[in-house]
Amino acid sequence: IVNTAPFIDPVLNGRGTQAGRLLNTQRFGTAGTYTYTPTLGTKLIKVTVIGAGGAGGSVPATSNVQWAVGSGGASGSIAQVLVTSGFSGLTVTVGSAGTPVTNSAGNAGGTSSFGSLISCPGGGGGPTVTGTNGTSIFAGQAVPGGAPTITGGTTEFSGDGQPGPCGFTFAASGPASGQGAPSPLGGGGGKNASSAAGNNGTNAGSGGSGAAAVISTGNFLGGNGGPGLVIIEEYS
Repeated sequence: IVNTAPFIDPVLNGRGTQAGRLLNTQRFGTAGTYTYTPTLGTKLIKVTVIGAGGAGGSVPATSNVQWAVGSGGASGSIAQVLVTSGFSGLTVTVGSAGTPVTNSAGNAGGTSSFGSLISCPGGGGGPTVTGTNGTSIFAGQAVPGGAPTITGGTTEFSGDGQPGPCGFTFAASGPASGQGAPSPLGGGGGKNASSAAGNNGTNAGSGGSGAAAVISTGNFLGGNGGPGLVIIEEYS
């Protein structure tokens, strides 16, 4: 009988050297730049990149005849790529979360990337609008993160972000801000507000919600977007 079990290498802490075995997963979830150092024995990596989410729209102080409302920030784009060579030492960039701007539309989220192989734009910031109390008003959608740029490897999937939902008011009711767009990984967009500051995105690449104000109210900031994310799964 021939023993076909994989050789066990103590350097790999008991993990087999069999081809295609998952060795490790490296996760970069804080905005900034890093140098990727593969785990010993890595021959193939699966890289998932997500652009950061946009901030929600902020609203100015309102008079006794005004309402104001902001839309939610959009989510960043996503790509997953298999890479078999040339990955050691590449720069990992995690995009910064979009931040709110006083009395204005939110800032867009930053781009996340893996070397020059994968680049995923962040989501746009939510617009804001002020209108007369008793009328219906709508703030526009935030622009989603655009199509990823992929120059190498084998693409598993890729996609744009989602637009930030509109903030609105109806003539017979008060304002409701737009929720933040959900993360490409699912959920986490900031919850909307009726007369308060926006809420932050809580998942990678998600949008912050817009702020909203009823009559005679001070200004409120929109919520921050979620930061970008790069996940590298390493295989033998």
